[in-house]
Amino acid sequence: DKWGRRPMLFMSLLGLAASLVVVSATIDGDSPLAKMVLIGSLATYLAFFSSGLGPGNWVVISEVFALSIRAKAMSIAILPNRITATIMASSFLS
Repeated sequence: DKWGRRPMLFMSLLGLAASLVVVSATIDGDSPLAKMVLIGSLATYLAFFSSGLGPGNWVVISEVFALSIRAKAMSIAILPNRITATIMASSFLS
């Protein structure tokens, strides 16, 4: 948190956008190099997401609510996230 959240989120967004550009450029490649670049850019996407946007929403909702209602409010705020994740995983993995 030394640099602040805003620059870290922007760096995360730039990394996500750059890795998605590389994914879109190499998705149809048949060469082994294109496949390796594709896998590397997907790993880069996950790394940038994990460093910025992934934990960002958890930090924000933990600071929005007052301490007296934080536990109950966070459980209510997290419920739609878990429901959506369950629906997505159930529909795409089958």
